[in-house]
Amino acid sequence: MKRCFLIFFLCISLCSVAQVSVGVNQLNGTKWERVGPVYDNKEIYFEFTSSVMTDKVRYLKKNTVSEFKFYYYLSSSVPIAFDSMLVNKGTKGSFIVYYNHKLNKMYYYKIVSFTSDKLVLLRKGNPNSIGGGEDLYLTYKKVE
Repeated sequence: MKRCFLIFFLCISLCSVAQVSVGVNQLNGTKWERVGPVYDNKEIYFEFTSSVMTDKVRYLKKNTVSEFKFYYYLSSSVPIAFDSMLVNKGTKGSFIVYYNHKLNKMYYYKIVSFTSDKLVLLRKGNPNSIGGGEDLYLTYKKVE
């Protein structure tokens, strides 16, 4: 009985730390609209190719669009530095790692959940950032 309990506990523990793993081929050609958190005056979208992640912000009052393009790859862990050799290599993982050339800095999102029509990302807070260092969960729905 003790052995059955131990095996059961071990299985539950492993399931609780399981990470979502996504392949670039699953993101390639997709467009996602942010549905949480939302803002009254703008709409936010992500679009993916096999090598570029496009962040689009549509400002409703001004009827303008800002578009930011970043090279990205997927990783099973948070890297110390951006590895441009992994871009467009069909990577797989639970982190979207991207590079902002204007700021000369690497950023990442943790993929919390991924289905055919819903994507949940975690942006880890930075205690030294303006506005606080809270973690932020971003929910997206797939745009057809």
